Amino acid sequence: MSLSVALPAPAPPHLRLHAACEAGARLLAAIARWFKSVPAAATLPYEIQVTLLKKCWPELFVLSLTMYSQQLSLNTLLPQMENHLQSMLRERATNDCIDRSSDLNMPEVCAADYSEWRVAEVSASLARLQQLVARADALRLTEREHAHMRALVLFSPDGVTDILTRKLHDYQIKVLRSLRSCCQPDEDRLATLLLQLPVLRSFPGPFIEDVFFVGFVGDVSIDDVIPQLLNNEH
Repeated sequence: MSLSVALPAPAPPHLRLHAACEAGARLLAAIARWFKSVPAAATLPYEIQVTLLKKCWPELFVLSLTMYSQQLSLNTLLPQMENHLQSMLRERATNDCIDRSSDLNMPEVCAADYSEWRVAEVSASLARLQQLVARADALRLTEREHAHMRALVLFSPDGVTDILTRKLHDYQIKVLRSLRSCCQPDEDRLATLLLQLPVLRSFPGPFIEDVFFVGFVGDVSIDDVIPQLLNNEH
């Protein structure tokens, strides 16, 4: 159950940020394909599949970034994205309010959402993301370890119904046992890998949307896209 994605070809400097947006879209599609390839997930009712993927797509996205960090040149790309996002947020802050009154499904976004505090918050999150990528590069996770980490994220019982909690908990135990076997005889490596899971949760969906999509394709909600992504993989 590998995560296979065809990333865009290396882009010239003036198109590098747009290529990162394209890479992000392809990563999301690859995550949906991987999700459907997991037997325990593929057999769940479609509505539950949507709920599960909405719950954990930010963690899966960040984990996928660490897997393809070299191909994406994240060590140089993330600082560029930070500068771009800072400029975009400050530009938006010059408007008193963005009028979305014509779309009742979209909340009104005011200048406070693009304040200097918001810019600093996004910059701090990007710095933490760079640190996570550096740690993952140093750990040199194997493809098999990556697969186990994705499964642990997917089958987290947090935020699901009581009926589903027990089933996901059982799946997580099976994945954890398999990961322990994969890491043997290095128990410290198992602990180190598991300690990365809470870090993944520190990157919420809106942050990823801001960094990889909003500045290039406009306001977007990945939660709204997930049903279509899963339908495409039927």
